Amino acid sequence: MSTTVDAIRAAVNVKAHGPCPMCAQDVWVGGDRLSEVTAAGEPSIQALPFVCTNCGFVRLHAIQPLETIDD
Repeated sequence: MSTTVDAIRAAVNVKAHGPCPMCAQDVWVGGDRLSEVTAAGEPSIQALPFVCTNCGFVRLHAIQPLETIDD
C-alpha cells in the first residue's frame, strides 16, 4: 500500500468514521485498494472502498477531496 493511500485511509478513519447507514454498526474494513468509479460521459474518480463487517454495505470515498483534508 502506498504512503498516499495510507494517509488517505487514516483521514477517512478519523474524519468519516460513522455507523453503517444500513445496520448502524460501526466496524469497517478495507480501504487498502484504489478503485476507479466511472459514470457515462464523466471522468473517472479514484475511490477507496470500505465494507461494513456486519452487513456488507460498501461505502466509497473519493480520493481527491480527502487529499486536501487538514488534520
